[in-house]
Amino acid sequence: MPGLNNKATNEVLNWMHGLSGFFTKMRSDYGTISQMLEHPDWDENRTEYTKTLMESLAAELTTAAKEIREHVDSKFG
Repeated sequence: MPGLNNKATNEVLNWMHGLSGFFTKMRSDYGTISQMLEHPDWDENRTEYTKTLMESLAAELTTAAKEIREHVDSKFG
């Protein structure tokens, strides 16, 4: 039966829920990314590395969103 044990779907949705939860918590705790980076809890030595990871993640998310949008549009649109 579809939807009950779809490993790929579950992995993607769990990851996206986690990322969404991070942003919700970050905004609740700090307000903005900029404010988080200025907070005493932030390790300034990891800022450049964080920037690199965020840029890579943003590029991957943009590509994934485009691929999902195209699939949905072609299949259901």
